[in-house]
Amino acid sequence: LGPSKYWNFLYTIMNIEAAFEVCFQTFESLSPESDGHSTELPIARALRLARMLRVLRACNLPLFADLKQIFEGAVGGMRTFMWSLLILGMPLYLIALIFRVSLG
Repeated sequence: LGPSKYWNFLYTIMNIEAAFEVCFQTFESLSPESDGHSTELPIARALRLARMLRVLRACNLPLFADLKQIFEGAVGGMRTFMWSLLILGMPLYLIALIFRVSLG
């Protein structure tokens, strides 16, 4: 199975879903009550969106190493950013509350 066994499992699931989707579309087009409009299954739509996960595999290429570091830094800085907003926002809120109560 190798080190990419989880990716292989994901690709297998996506290919099975694609085969089911083709079967559903074929049967739908052959049905006599079909008016040309697609009645997609919600799960098929969700699984189709899951195919976009293939893009994530490209992020492991050395070409995207700098971009990956930028995203990791941005995500890592979110905690610090939220604390700084809290530290700056609480005194401002308290002063606004005091002015609202005292000045009406």
